[in-house]
Amino acid sequence: MYYRRLEEIENGWKITIPAPGAKKEDVEVNLEDGLLTIDISRNEHMVGLHVEYIPPKGVKEDHIKAKLKDGLLAVTVEKPEGYSTKIKVQ
Repeated sequence: MYYRRLEEIENGWKITIPAPGAKKEDVEVNLEDGLLTIDISRNEHMVGLHVEYIPPKGVKEDHIKAKLKDGLLAVTVEKPEGYSTKIKVQ
């Protein structure tokens, strides 16, 4: 069973996905038309995986970093400038 974890961090969000046996060339992270996609190719340790997230408007490719270490893929997405989660109560 594979789990994904999405957590808010100080300057953005972090997505953590187990990727046992995956190598850097097995992982593809894309941002296209406002959709963040993460693909991990099938290997002898896991089935292939496709995950999609919709980041906030204003997130650009250079706001996204991906790191694969010890069987875990960590994708961080920086909050865009001016991003706020405060909702005005009327």
